[in-house]
This record gives sequence, structure tokens and C-alpha cells, in this order.
Amino acid sequence: MKLSIFYDHVMTAAQQSGKSIDEILASAVKAGIEAVDINNSNIARDPEMLPAIHRSGMQVACSFEFYNWNKDEYQNYDRLKQHIANAKAEGQKAILVIPGFLEKDEANRLNALLDEIGMPDAPVIDPRLDEFMRSSNAISGMTEMLRASVQLAAKEGITVTLEDFDGYDAPFARALGLLWFMQNVDGLRYTFDTGNFIYSDERMEDGFALLKDYLVHVHTKDRGQEENCTGFKYKRGMAPAATGEGYLPIAPYVRKLLENGYDGYFAIEHYGHPDQTEAIVRSAKNLLACAE
Repeated sequence: MKLSIFYDHVMTAAQQSGKSIDEILASAVKAGIEAVDINNSNIARDPEMLPAIHRSGMQVACSFEFYNWNKDEYQNYDRLKQHIANAKAEGQKAILVIPGFLEKDEANRLNALLDEIGMPDAPVIDPRLDEFMRSSNAISGMTEMLRASVQLAAKEGITVTLEDFDGYDAPFARALGLLWFMQNVDGLRYTFDTGNFIYSDERMEDGFALLKDYLVHVHTKDRGQEENCTGFKYKRGMAPAATGEGYLPIAPYVRKLLENGYDGYFAIEHYGHPDQTEAIVRSAKNLLACAE
């Protein structure tokens, strides 16, 4: 079982604790974590990041980047090419891209449509959703750039992935939206974020069932309950929690993936946690217990 930690958490842990980056990374390695997931933009912003990772003996599991492919970055490949080059230099097998977002009105219409369609029992796209996605200029731009990114990355042996992003204006936040992109961009694959479907009041179980055939990377994000979170079907809160200490059924799906031969990384993610140092260690312990 291979574990990764978001490097953003390492930086926050250092700030919270007063310890050095090297000390936090050493603590993560001792807890059984072998790699980090990084924001690609931070490579240029923080010239000490990669050297620190290398000193620790860790690898880069996956890098992610936010793009505006529906707006000013449409048909601009500069940052994408640099992202791919950075990933190749670090020996990554996959990158995660966040291709863009919708304007509020269009996001409202898409989410209303998805509410109306509901969650299917099989990975089939409703014709109404297909028409919506194809008629959207913003989504068409994202789709075209995703196709180009898959082709460019494939030349370097790298897979491009899309995740269930926790954002109302992301057309790939919900299971059916993600499935549409998977079915319409050849070679695109899926990063399964265990904690993001619940943002849209969808179950991770249902998202997994529809998208499991595309899965190549995993973010193990949990969510804590909140008393004021009411009026939802499944959502009981969005509080940050160490992996395995919230209310999401992460352990059964980690075990299922391992039993089915998944040999990729399980990336620990808990943005906003008040004690990142302790949460990193506890998350690793809880995940490693799934492999026992």
C-alpha cells in the first residue's frame, strides 16, 4: 500500500507547529508515507520544495494545476506543457487538471438538470445532459483542451486525470458530469476523491460505482459532521477530519481497491485541519490498518 500526503499540508504543519519542513517530512516518512501530491505552480513559487522532497527520500505521486481553459487560456498550451515537463522530470505517472469553471447561471442550470436526472444504476449518460454539455461553450472549450492535454501528456508516458472537484460551478463536480467527460475525452482518467461527492450531496459509493473503470489515483479525504448542516440527503457536514475519523465509509473502499489490485497511491488530504502534524500521522495509521 502506497501513501502520499499533500505537500500543502506539510507547509501548513510547519507553520502551525514551528517545526521545519524537513522535520515534518521526516515525521511523515516515519508514519509510512512515501510520496507527496503537489500544486504544480508551487514548483516555481517555492524553489526549496523539490529539494526538500528529495532530501526526505519521497517521490512526487501526482501534481495538480488549475486552468482557465474555458476562458483566457483556451488554446494556450504554455502552462500545460510546463506542467507535463515538470511531471516527467519527477517521474510521475499521472497529473490532475482542473480545467475551468462555469458562470453562476450556467452552473445553476446544470445542477438543476442533474438533480432532475438523478443517479443512474449504470454508467449511461442521459440525452438531456449530453445536449447540455455539448451546447455549452465553456464546457466545449474545456473538452477540447482536455483532449489536447491527454495527447500531449501521453507522448511523455503521463496520464491526465480529472477529479470530483468540490465546487458548485465545476461541471465535473458530480458523478454524471465526470462520467460525461470520461466518455467524451479518449484517454482521460479519474482521480477518485472520497470526500468531494458529498459536497454536492452525492454518495461516494454511487460515484465510485459509475467511475471505477477510469480510476488511476485516489485522494482519501474524510469529512466531519456539523450540527448546522441540515436539509441534505447525505451530507452531514464538511468539517476537516483526519482520514478515517469522519463519517465517510473510506476504509471499505480502500480495502476494495487493494483487493482488486489497485497499486497506485492513496493521497491523504485534509485541508483546513487545525493540527496538520497530528492529522498526517493519524491518517496514515488509519489507512495502513486497511491493508492489515
